[in-house]
Amino acid sequence: MAKEKIGVVGAGLMGAEIALVFALAGHDVLLSDRSEDYLKAALTRLGGVLDRGIPRGFFKEEDKPLALSRIATTLALADFADRDLVADAVFEDEAIKAEIYRSCVAPTASSRATPRRSRSPRSRLMSARRGGRALSVCTISRRPRA
Repeated sequence: MAKEKIGVVGAGLMGAEIALVFALAGHDVLLSDRSEDYLKAALTRLGGVLDRGIPRGFFKEEDKPLALSRIATTLALADFADRDLVADAVFEDEAIKAEIYRSCVAPTASSRATPRRSRSPRSRLMSARRGGRALSVCTISRRPRA
């Protein structure tokens, strides 16, 4: 299986660990949040997750540097343009989610979307569209799967 380029918007507990799971699977991950401080804290926290998991047999010692090296960080949502899959892990705020969709999702004929549980009304998020296609989801894949 080809390794995909993954993007995760939101570096809190959930977003950072989503990024870690993809990095452990060998994917190139781009993690974004509102400030460098949040991103630095997320990477530090992930190091701790790995450190606690190694003696318990969840991870191998050699997994830690490889996984962490696969996670790059950014403050710019535009950097997600080359990602095969983008997942948001931000709190349920319609304005923020709409900005994410407008900024880092470029719908194409092959775009597909997979919703996750969200309390944001779809009808309002549908207004966050680009290129004439509405997107109201939290995970967007830009390439079709074989």
